[in-house]
Amino acid sequence: MRVNLKFNFLFSAVSIAFLLCVSSVASSEQLVTTSLSVSSGPWVGQREVLGLSANSSYGLSISDQKYRYKYNFEVSKESNSENLQLDGSFLEFKSGSWNFGFGLKERHWSLSSRNSLILSRNARPFQSFYVITDSKQTFNTKYLSWIGSWEAEVFLGSLEKNRSVEHAKIVGARFKFEPISNLEIDLVRTAQFGGKGKSESLKTLFGIVLGQNDNGDEPNQLAGLGIAYSVLKNGTESRIYAQVIGEDEAGYLPTCHMYLAGFELTSIISSVPTKFVIEGLDTVISTTPNGWCGPGTAYNNYYYTSGYTHYGKVLGASIDTASRALTVALEHKFPFYDLIWSISKTDINVPSLSGHRLSSKASSGYNLEIGARIKLFSSEILTLMHYQGSELDTVGIKKGVKLSLSLSRDF
Repeated sequence: MRVNLKFNFLFSAVSIAFLLCVSSVASSEQLVTTSLSVSSGPWVGQREVLGLSANSSYGLSISDQKYRYKYNFEVSKESNSENLQLDGSFLEFKSGSWNFGFGLKERHWSLSSRNSLILSRNARPFQSFYVITDSKQTFNTKYLSWIGSWEAEVFLGSLEKNRSVEHAKIVGARFKFEPISNLEIDLVRTAQFGGKGKSESLKTLFGIVLGQNDNGDEPNQLAGLGIAYSVLKNGTESRIYAQVIGEDEAGYLPTCHMYLAGFELTSIISSVPTKFVIEGLDTVISTTPNGWCGPGTAYNNYYYTSGYTHYGKVLGASIDTASRALTVALEHKFPFYDLIWSISKTDINVPSLSGHRLSSKASSGYNLEIGARIKLFSSEILTLMHYQGSELDTVGIKKGVKLSLSLSRDF
């Protein structure tokens, strides 16, 4: 491991030196960013914080105002993925108010900045074609003007080969709007379908849109609603938000529900801008009388037995199925740096399911995170100390202290 880390640092240094030369001839409209991240060990939710789920990564991204593209070069020690990854790479073309793109685009579909039950950064991004609004839009007709400002995205993607159904497809749609000031509503839906041996016809795709099945090829569907409301008074902003996601559907509506809820308070304390967050997650689905829903339903499927995953990690909440988490976090913004800390109580695999992806038995504990984000000129340094308070045997996460460092620089 020590040799590999030395190699990663050396490669990163060479890459950054090369970019310093290249950036001198880049157009004034282009933004070039280099990054390097290292970590002493994995923890639950690590990828959402650092952008990597292995020991180290380094990358390059380039963007401009008309043709937006991003290239990220990453070295990973994960046993179930390639050594060289292009995670986060995509090519977009802007036409009017819309961006048309293809690539490995990261997605976080939630009104919470910390977690999402349906699409988060917990798993590696998958290949997809997508269409997304470039900025907030409004309808000019009197019949739709009540919707207020809105944003939307639709995509069609493909998952990895080494799973129960090779190269299963995934389709998703999101529509976020603000019908009145300070009220946000977020409608989201995804579905796994197709793959080796299963139908990928337009009839199947339209059947998913209409909530119908095609020739017994049952899609794995998730859908739900997010809502947030904020109030600003005397320089203090309060915000409450929630997300409810259902697994599968009954009567054209999601069922087997998972929940996320949180409260944010942003204010000035002793002349320091401070943000307080408390947030809860619950993926323990109660058993229904018909037996359709129950423990382990979340992110699992009878037809797609690898579940709602990509390279073995859930596309939604990092705590996976049948788990709960409660987090309290604080962020203090000083002129040149931010101080961040959080404490979480996690209960992983509450019903002790033998096939759980994180732990083969119930595992509870407290996780502590303390760090600093330093902003210096065009550079940003993020240092974190994470204490993992529970052991997760299935994924090999041990109790103890984990250290991480992330560097980025814009040109």
